Amino acid sequence: MLDLCTGSGCISLLLCSTWTPGSTLAVGIDTSLEALQLAHDNALACASVLSPNIPSTPTSHTKNIFIPLHADVRHTDTLTDLLTTWRPFHIITANPPYIPRDQYHKLDRSVKDFEDQTALLGDPPGSPDRDGLTFYFHIANLVARGHVLAKDGWLVLEVGDGQAQPVQNIVRSIPGIINTEIWTDPWGRERVVVARNHD
Repeated sequence: MLDLCTGSGCISLLLCSTWTPGSTLAVGIDTSLEALQLAHDNALACASVLSPNIPSTPTSHTKNIFIPLHADVRHTDTLTDLLTTWRPFHIITANPPYIPRDQYHKLDRSVKDFEDQTALLGDPPGSPDRDGLTFYFHIANLVARGHVLAKDGWLVLEVGDGQAQPVQNIVRSIPGIINTEIWTDPWGRERVVVARNHD
């Protein structure tokens, strides 16, 4: 699996801890070296997960493997080359920055005071205002290039309030994508867009 904008690694490490030991290799990418170090440390804290210093394969170990990788989803060509060793992926997940600029100042201080702005703003400084959706366009571009998401592979994207339908439309523009769905959280809010790759 590939976890884009992995941050602390919580998504991929949860899946690695849940799935059968030795069955999974998860690559988590992020632009923040501090976040990747935290993800590596979190992987080491999981008894069922190995975070090696060199690439490996899941079948060579009795633990699932998490590989933190310094990369930027906005640099599609570079990222595609970096992922050559492991692609195609059966699952691609992402919880990218998605807060629109006009909502950032309304965030609770418990978030703004402790989270890096680059981990929150969906439209980075210098980029056009896309209502916080910039990273979803980059993810769609990455998947559309082919050979990143396996045939019958799953694309699973967390989204912010009111973004599910626009993100679903972005995902539907990717060639080969079928069966898109929107999942709600326990409070009935649309929070995840899920799609299947047919190509």
